[in-house]
Amino acid sequence: MKVDEFRKADETLQRRRNKIDELRARKKANPTKVPKPRPKRQFPKNGSNTSFKSPDRTSKSPMRGGRPKSYSVGDIVKLADMPAYQLPGGLSNGQAVTVSRIEFPRVFVRDDSGREWDLFLANIDSGMDYRVKGRWVPSKW
Repeated sequence: MKVDEFRKADETLQRRRNKIDELRARKKANPTKVPKPRPKRQFPKNGSNTSFKSPDRTSKSPMRGGRPKSYSVGDIVKLADMPAYQLPGGLSNGQAVTVSRIEFPRVFVRDDSGREWDLFLANIDSGMDYRVKGRWVPSKW
């Protein structure tokens, strides 16, 4: 009984070995093709990658996306009334104020009367900078 079991197991192993050898021979006869590397993005020759236009853009406008304008102490900014961060009673939406101190996430501002207010960063609207023909241009409120 055991001799028959060993013979069957040996035959099974031999079939598996033959199949593996057959697959290896096929692979050597037909080597797999190596995929070509993806082409790199082509940027202008002047070294500036900021004016790259992807093929899916159909707009011919020279103005591209914007970013929030940075501000520092002494700059004049406008206030924005946000639903989550309401402005205090004496300030209104769009009012121009001067930044007196920045302590993340708070900003201390002075209004025209000289009174100092403690606000969240979300309440400050410093304007936007826009990309126009490869240069960042500040917005004018």
